[in-house]
Amino acid sequence: MTKIITDSSNYVNIASAIRAQTGTSESFKPSQMAEAISGIETGGGGGGNEDALLARTISVYENSTATAIGNFAFASCTSLTSVSLPAVTTIGPYAFQYCSALTTVSLPAATSIGSNAFQSCYALATVNLPAATSIRANAFAYCTSLTSVSLPQATSIEGYAFGSCSRLTTVSLPQATSIGVYAFLSCTSLASIDLPAATSIGNGAFYSCSAFTSISLPAAKSIDRKSTRLNSS
Repeated sequence: MTKIITDSSNYVNIASAIRAQTGTSESFKPSQMAEAISGIETGGGGGGNEDALLARTISVYENSTATAIGNFAFASCTSLTSVSLPAVTTIGPYAFQYCSALTTVSLPAATSIGSNAFQSCYALATVNLPAATSIRANAFAYCTSLTSVSLPQATSIEGYAFGSCSRLTTVSLPQATSIGVYAFLSCTSLASIDLPAATSIGNGAFYSCSAFTSISLPAAKSIDRKSTRLNSS
């Protein structure tokens, strides 16, 4: 089942966008809009015929059957506040980039989070991805309201994955073996981190984490000399 909630006032804007793109002067009922949009080349970064015009106005999206979210699927949906995707296993690159109002994400089955997937989701405060094993580059970069991250199954955290998450204070990565370059760059509120399984720590992984007081890396075999440089001075 799919549930999409949008403010009725947005229908006028959607209809206007359809007319502008297709050159038609027709009127559209809400039930006709998705079909009308489906043939429009949106150029929304994913390249392809997507319902991007409609997507920009969505505030809540729930889908219990979808198993994958494609590249740029909801990028720049600035009205989107909540997402529930219980069956999705893969989140594509840039899928929710610039969803600046997004506060709640439920992805209990997601194993792979693509690069830049949630970049600049400024209102997102917590991330709990119980099945995720791979967090790609820049996935949560610039999520400036993010305070807590729980990734109990994640083994790989790629470069700048949480870069500039300036309010991040709590990180749980018990299975992570690899922390990429600048993965937590400028996480200025992060005071400590315990990475019991990490064997490789990339260049600048904790650079400019100015609140840092302690780090635990009992399994580390490769630590770049700049990885734990805690400030830029």
